[in-house]
Amino acid sequence: MTASFQQHEGTDRSRADTRQQYFGTNAAGRPTALSGNYGSGTGLTPSNGTLDPREATIDRNVFRFGDQPNTNAQLFYNFVAPASENVEIYAFGGYNRLDGDIEYFFRRAGQDETIRSINPDGYRPILDSKIENLSTAIGLRGDNLAGFGWDLSTVYGLNTQDLNYDNSVNVSYGTSTPRRFNRLRSDFYQWTNNLDVTREISLGDAEPLKVAAGLEYREETYRLFSGAPAGYLNGGVPILDGPNAGRPAIIGAQPGPSNSADDRASLSRRSWAVYGDAEKTLFDRLLLQGTVRHENYSDFGSTTNFKVAGRLGLFGGLAARASYNTGFRAPALAQSGYNASNTLILNGQQAIVRVASVDSPAARLAGATDLKPEQSRNVSAGVVFGAGSFTATLDAYQIKVRDRIAISSTFQDTRLTTCLAVNGQGNFSALSYLTNAVDTKTRGVDLVVNYRSRIADGMFSGTLAGNYNKTVFDRIAGTPAPLAALGITTPLFDVTQQLRFSDSLPREPR
Repeated sequence: MTASFQQHEGTDRSRADTRQQYFGTNAAGRPTALSGNYGSGTGLTPSNGTLDPREATIDRNVFRFGDQPNTNAQLFYNFVAPASENVEIYAFGGYNRLDGDIEYFFRRAGQDETIRSINPDGYRPILDSKIENLSTAIGLRGDNLAGFGWDLSTVYGLNTQDLNYDNSVNVSYGTSTPRRFNRLRSDFYQWTNNLDVTREISLGDAEPLKVAAGLEYREETYRLFSGAPAGYLNGGVPILDGPNAGRPAIIGAQPGPSNSADDRASLSRRSWAVYGDAEKTLFDRLLLQGTVRHENYSDFGSTTNFKVAGRLGLFGGLAARASYNTGFRAPALAQSGYNASNTLILNGQQAIVRVASVDSPAARLAGATDLKPEQSRNVSAGVVFGAGSFTATLDAYQIKVRDRIAISSTFQDTRLTTCLAVNGQGNFSALSYLTNAVDTKTRGVDLVVNYRSRIADGMFSGTLAGNYNKTVFDRIAGTPAPLAALGITTPLFDVTQQLRFSDSLPREPR
């Protein structure tokens, strides 16, 4: 058994906030709205109105950017014992709990997101997160089932998330607002059962034919629950003071509404699979391998994928190798069912951005469709060299993915928000969703060099590894038809999202 506890303190690389924090006053003594979002007030641009005297004394270290604090507790076990002369029983599993805080953007005293009688100098909402993981496995295995080695196992896993806003307000509740809201809860269950068999069959030469086969059955469920009603309902209280007094207040907890009853999801899937594998060495230098796997999903139907690979020994420790395979990945249940609202910076302003599930009314109005499985075709070829304590591998590869799942463009347009509001889907400034937006092709090269040598009573080991790759798009979906009908031209997968796929990670070590 192994237990551990880790406590990680946060870091902060933010600078002082030089923006105007409080309402100014005009010549008539009436409050004026805050000036622009960046560098205002005592910063780079003029304030609106005469500054409040508190601008000179407020502590402007109000943001926090950097690692967030968290604690992580873990307990794992591993067990094996003989069940009979030829069979052993084994079990393993563990529990993990992660608690952490995420601090959001500061809300200034003069913003409409602030109730000034509660937070006269502004405030910073916090997300209090609790994530738990539990898994356990038990199995039987032996080496003589009609001449086959065998392994029969069952594995159960559970993940839960409980997210709560702290130091928050729902402005539309006025001074009666709660300060803590449950944002959402979710859980994911998976139960997997496997039977694997292996055998070596002599064909009369130096190397036997190695075969393997297996069966798998899996069930999984994802559930997303709504949060506290006070975190998403309209309390009916208008803005209490300032230049916008009497206007409708922002609805929902800060920094974004809790999940509502319409956001709930409950998705389940069953699948079964069968596979076979064969491997044989010919002429003491040519290794050939072939694998085929057939799977059936209750929600996506059947798929058959395969892999062929080979390795040819050449001379002096040099060998060549190559492989080709197809792949299939059904969308994760959470990718189809997740809903949430978050605050992001769009065009220099804080905005509530809705990440909507593909089957939600809001996403459908913006052109979302059911997710399709990703399919891939992959090829690689390279050389291997080994001499004494020195080994090196050099491989080139190409990965082509069709219907790759990605987050869509962030659609922000008054024509869309008007359409959503008319259909009862308002209260956010922008919308995105997951989609099979692109086909991609990634080409790259991997180099790994390793050297091991005994020095005195110890061992020296050194490794040099490098990779270069580049991703290009074979297909990029255009503007969804419902958006085009509104006159919106933003593509489904805009340049910002394209760069996240192709250039967010370095192509080579730096």
